[in-house]
Amino acid sequence: MRQDGVALLEALAASGLRSIRYAKEAGGFRSIIANDLSRAAVESMKTNIEHNEVSHLISTSENDAT
Repeated sequence: MRQDGVALLEALAASGLRSIRYAKEAGGFRSIIANDLSRAAVESMKTNIEHNEVSHLISTSENDAT
C-alpha cells in the first residue's frame, strides 16, 4: 500500500466494478475501500478483486453506508 496519494471509499460498491476500474485505470490512489451492506455483494467484490489482481490496493467492507 502506498503512503502517498488519495484514499477512496466507494460506499455502495455492489460488485466492486468501479473500484476495480479506479485501481486499474486511474493513478494516484494509496488505498480503495469497496463497501456494501450485502454479504453477497462483498463476496462478489472479493472474487472480482482477486480475479483482476488489485487486492494490493482494494480492501472490502460490509457495513451500512450511512
